[in-house]
Amino acid sequence: MDVILESIGAVRRTDPSSEDEREMVFDLFNVLCSCMQTEENKKLFLDAEGLELMLRLARTKKWLMVQSLKLIDFAVTSRKDSCERLVDIGALGLYFALMVKGEKRRGG
Repeated sequence: MDVILESIGAVRRTDPSSEDEREMVFDLFNVLCSCMQTEENKKLFLDAEGLELMLRLARTKKWLMVQSLKLIDFAVTSRKDSCERLVDIGALGLYFALMVKGEKRRGG
């Protein structure tokens, strides 16, 4: 889990230089989403501060927002401790901003 998160974390500092590297980052997100099918891996993700990394990436790297939010969704499903952590790290601000932005697009 740590190795995958560290590989994704490297994107925070520099964007991929080629389409192949970008595709590799997307593949790493898909691997992590698959890992979130077990409770043990969800706990490892939480302990490795994966939620914090995903929130940072969603805020700073627009091209990774969908993947980050999808992974957060997988990680917090059926886990009260993960949901509480999500609130504690300030993720609700991002979610509310996205909902408001969606309402403005629909004309609401």
